Amino acid sequence: ALAQARDLLEGEEYHNTTHASGDVLADASASTSPDEVSFDGRVLSFEPCQVSVVCVKLLRAVHDTLEEVCRTPSADVGRTLFQAAREQLDLFRAIVPIRHRESLASVPRLSAVLYNDCMYVAHNLMTLVHEYRPRFPEDMRAAAAMVDMLPVFRDLGASHLGARVEEHRAALAHLAASIVLFSSGEEARGSGGGGGG
Repeated sequence: ALAQARDLLEGEEYHNTTHASGDVLADASASTSPDEVSFDGRVLSFEPCQVSVVCVKLLRAVHDTLEEVCRTPSADVGRTLFQAAREQLDLFRAIVPIRHRESLASVPRLSAVLYNDCMYVAHNLMTLVHEYRPRFPEDMRAAAAMVDMLPVFRDLGASHLGARVEEHRAALAHLAASIVLFSSGEEARGSGGGGGG
């Protein structure tokens, strides 16, 4: 499971995106356009957006790993598989920001995609284990959780997008200051050279 996740994260092009509605199982199999998805107003709804194909495939792999947990009769094997599912998500946090560091720093769209991916993962983490817990081996049901990973993903996305926003804000402020200086210089030349006739 971990080798599959690593290969996915290292082999796929990160800039490829797909429309996400919040339900990774539906998003992984459907090819809906943004016009076909409607926000239904549920409290835990995910605002439809573009996420990376890598993220959708990774979450699908996490679901597959959790299905394996449900099929195993041994709590020890189940705990190992459950930990592998958590580590698949940790691989995303470890690989994507480093492997795509230069692109994330220079292409604002990719920072937005990473932000969306992190929010998408966080959204799915809120209910992911609850879908499978009743079918887990009984000895591991009480301890199985992934909500502790929520703030880590939210912080990762917010920090990358926030850094790009601050860079662009500083660039716009510099540009605005340059325009004001240029404009002031033109006015001074215009008023100083017009009275000598």
